[in-house]
Amino acid sequence: MGTVEFCPQLVPQCIPNELHLGVVEQTREVNGSPMYQISQDSTVAQDLAQFEWDLLDVVAEDA
Repeated sequence: MGTVEFCPQLVPQCIPNELHLGVVEQTREVNGSPMYQISQDSTVAQDLAQFEWDLLDVVAEDA
């Protein structure tokens, strides 16, 4: 399976939106850099997780 790539320059632009939506939460700071995790209480995050499982099922069927 391939790797997931992202543009690090977009992270500072995206995180405030995700924080506002409650999808991610800041957990701590390490050397002045904020650390984040996906909020397990977020319905948006739960829907994204379900979408990932559904997508994996479709990919497995096509394999």
